Amino acid sequence: MLDLEKVKRTKVVNQSTWSRDFLIRSEIVSAELENLRQRQFCYSSISHSINKRLKEIITFARINVPYYRNLKLIENNDPDSALGILSKFPFLTKDMVRSKLVDLCSDNITHIQLFKRSTSGTTGIPLTVVFDTHSINMHYAIFGRHLEQLGLNFTPLNKGRSFVIVGDSGLTRQSRLPLPGNPKQTRIVFHTKQPPEKKKTQLIKLIKLNPEILNGKPTVLLYLGKFLNKSNMECFSKLKFVITGGEILRPETRHHLEDLFDVHVYDTYGMRETGTIACECLKQDGLHFCPDYMYIEILNSHNSNKKLGEIVLTDLVNHAMPLIRYRTGDLSKINSKKCSCGVEYPRLSPLLGRIIYYFEKNDGSLYNPFPMSKTLDKLGFAQYQVIQMNANYIEFRYVIDQIKPDLNRAIRAIRRLCGNVKVECIEMDHIKEQLKYSNFISHAPNPFRN
Repeated sequence: MLDLEKVKRTKVVNQSTWSRDFLIRSEIVSAELENLRQRQFCYSSISHSINKRLKEIITFARINVPYYRNLKLIENNDPDSALGILSKFPFLTKDMVRSKLVDLCSDNITHIQLFKRSTSGTTGIPLTVVFDTHSINMHYAIFGRHLEQLGLNFTPLNKGRSFVIVGDSGLTRQSRLPLPGNPKQTRIVFHTKQPPEKKKTQLIKLIKLNPEILNGKPTVLLYLGKFLNKSNMECFSKLKFVITGGEILRPETRHHLEDLFDVHVYDTYGMRETGTIACECLKQDGLHFCPDYMYIEILNSHNSNKKLGEIVLTDLVNHAMPLIRYRTGDLSKINSKKCSCGVEYPRLSPLLGRIIYYFEKNDGSLYNPFPMSKTLDKLGFAQYQVIQMNANYIEFRYVIDQIKPDLNRAIRAIRRLCGNVKVECIEMDHIKEQLKYSNFISHAPNPFRN
């Protein structure tokens, strides 16, 4: 069994970690990418692969992973019912991953084969997840297939491509992606606390790179846009599209970014615990996911994947630390109708936020505060946050840009959804950014917050 100190010393996943076998890794990713291309238009092939991989990961986990081995689940007499066996597994929460890190790691994976990632901790204390090399290769193949659905073609002849990730933390760095053509990926850090000269330096780097793809959180890209003018935009002659992720992409934000960069904006969904999960196609009508790589259930009182509920994941490719029925806290539903783009992969509806951001009523039930943003976004606040202190008291914190917005309209919008609650308006010079900015925060009791 792995000991905790070895897991803690495991290297963090990054490009330099695998520099020695980059060409081998590129060949493996290319082969997985070709498999995804072939299956995406054939649902019977996808369905067969789902059942096969579910059986494999469940069998592997029950034999090799202490946590699942100790569950002593009753055997299902039907050898073909992988979903029936899966339904007997208890849900896995973030707190359980934190406290049972070693027990969730496989006995049958050597330390040398392991890599780890840690989450940012925006939903609580950061947690660590361990990966094997095969699952990381699959992550790159999935990411590459999503980009191909948006019009990029990855072949060994398409060299010299440049992708840029704009982040609000970390270090500026460059790497090569193990995709056909080995495109260059550069991470540029840009945030409010940077001194003006640092911002200017980062902008110059970005303009010189002239990337085909710009990727980042919506709020970070919007902040970047404040420092770009039309003359700068003309320098992005190769920009094909913008990818967002890590936060909710609201329609108003999408429209603003598309107007700013003069290209389409496509949303993605992923987690540090798993990698990229789903991505919009050219139709921008939901986010396609590969169910034979990441099996998704929707947890709700209706027991239906077609109704809004919490996304529950089962990672079908990571044998180092299998996450089976992992509760994400993110809200969506599955659209099983065939997309007009022709791809047979099912879609997640646009995410509506996280359960932990939901507000609580006096009777203990939860409700989604995001609809009030339709009004608040139009009132001209530079920044705002609606913070529920308890079921009867809300703080509305705001930052004024130039013209003072109508606070009475803001209060009416809040009460229209939250009821006749006390609303205290607090003007601020700046609202402190978190790793994942949210306009809505609840400090009221919520059973999902843990």
